[in-house]
Amino acid sequence: MENKNLESRIKNMLLIDKNFKSETLIGVIKSDLFDLLSNYFVLDDCPIEVRLEQTKNGFAFSCDFECEKIKVLNRII
Repeated sequence: MENKNLESRIKNMLLIDKNFKSETLIGVIKSDLFDLLSNYFVLDDCPIEVRLEQTKNGFAFSCDFECEKIKVLNRII
């Protein structure tokens, strides 16, 4: 009887772990994306939406943001 209870608890823990989305991780990703994108876009008051979803083979990542201006870059030709 104890083995079935233990097995059930382990399965529940694995399901919870599998569906866990760390808000800390998403916050770090947003911060890193802001740093990267601010090199190319003017991001004043620009919210960045980040989605991280678990798939069969790993994770799917996507982000959306809107900006008013693209920064002018100097080119070396």
